[in-house]
Amino acid sequence: DANMLDIYRDNVQMIPFESASPGDIVFITDQPETVTHGGLFIGWKDANTLEFINASSYEPYRKVVVDTWPVQGSKRGQRLVGIGRLLCVL
Repeated sequence: DANMLDIYRDNVQMIPFESASPGDIVFITDQPETVTHGGLFIGWKDANTLEFINASSYEPYRKVVVDTWPVQGSKRGQRLVGIGRLLCVL
């Protein structure tokens, strides 16, 4: 999604996973050189799995859900790109 890629490139400061706070943006992708999806970070399910609010197009969801995502590896053919914090532009 071009809008998510624009947010990733121009409107966030990427942060270390351990610095993530609720409301930060989780970026995921199914392509090698881009960002295809994002959601809002909620917290950690465990040391290797995060939770985020996700407007999912994945069957059977196709609705807003609380989803989990592995820090390493992939899920549903997608991988975590990173976590970013929105920049404040005045």
